[in-house]
Amino acid sequence: SGRLGELEPLGGRAICALPLGGGVDYPIFDWKAAEWARQFPGADVPAQLAKMRAWLLAHPERRKRKQEIIPFVLRWLEKAQKAQRPPVCPAAPAASMAGGLTRSACGSLWSSPRSSGPPAPPSGLS
Repeated sequence: SGRLGELEPLGGRAICALPLGGGVDYPIFDWKAAEWARQFPGADVPAQLAKMRAWLLAHPERRKRKQEIIPFVLRWLEKAQKAQRPPVCPAAPAASMAGGLTRSACGSLWSSPRSSGPPAPPSGLS
């Protein structure tokens, strides 16, 4: 009843248990975590599962029902993967055509993702 390793539908090993509402744990099997790691290569799936568990333990009122836990995990992993992406530079297409994109090609855009208007041309160019 809610203990790790009790359910092994496809012959896996439970590597984590996410607490659900009602005091039951939802086991996450190694094969499922490996599938998510392939689906979300930019996310550290084991670390994110540990963070999900900690968050669910800290917020018992926000725990999910069994049918809600997989969508919760997928949304969490999608956000984690997006957070790992480098900042987007509007100059990327032009810079890549001109021989490569470097941090200096974007200048202040790297530190200011919400610029108001087009970037100023680099000094010395007119």
